Formats: sequence, C-alpha cells, structure tokens
Amino acid sequence: MEFMSHLEQVNRLWRKDSRILLEHISLYYALFTWWYCHRAGEKVAISSERMMQRSKIKSKEMYEETLEELDSYGYITYTPSKGLGLPATIAIHSFGLETKVKENTLEKQRELIAKRVTREAIFDWFIRSRA
Repeated sequence: MEFMSHLEQVNRLWRKDSRILLEHISLYYALFTWWYCHRAGEKVAISSERMMQRSKIKSKEMYEETLEELDSYGYITYTPSKGLGLPATIAIHSFGLETKVKENTLEKQRELIAKRVTREAIFDWFIRSRA
C-alpha cells in the first residue's frame, strides 16, 4: 500500500462521511503511521499509551470510544487485548473500493448516541456521588 495514495483515498472518504470527527482523524493518522512503519503482516500490536500520545487524545475513554468507532465504521480492524500483558492489535483497510467503509445508517447513529449518553450519565452520576 502506497502511503500518500492511501491517505488521499481516506481523506476523500472522510469528506463524504458525516460521522468522522477530529479525534477520528487524529487517531487514524497515529494508527496508520504506526502500522505503516511497523507492519510485519496484516495486524500490528499497539500500545494505548503510545497511540494516545501520538494522537493527542488525553482521555482513555475517548481513545477507546474513537478506536471502536473507527472499527465499526470500517476504517480499521481493532482486536482488543486478550489479557494483561497482551497487546491490542489493529489492521488498516485498503480503500481501493469505497464499498469497504460501512454505511452511515440511522440505526448505527442512534446506537452510538445512546452509548455516548449512557457513558455521560454514568460519569455524571459518579461525579455527583463523590461530591
């Protein structure tokens, strides 16, 4: 996969995808450059601390949510760690055909909104209970 060609294709897809936010772009670039430089195969081990630092994402929750969204949108394949001491892995998808990116369906949007609302409600409850 050619570096610049791939990034141009991804940028074209992002312009059409209303779900993509700044944190998705930042994390994707961090993941892609890590994958491109270290790939020994299709999947590459990643460190959450390193990827958070490279993508400038400060919150572990935001990092994990963004990673899961990139996976659910079809831009990457994310495999969480199977246990302590075992790394998570990612694979970057090739975008020769735009059909690989999953559709932005109303149902998916509702699911993601509900997930965010639930996380925010739990966080608010936690903060209030500690006050």
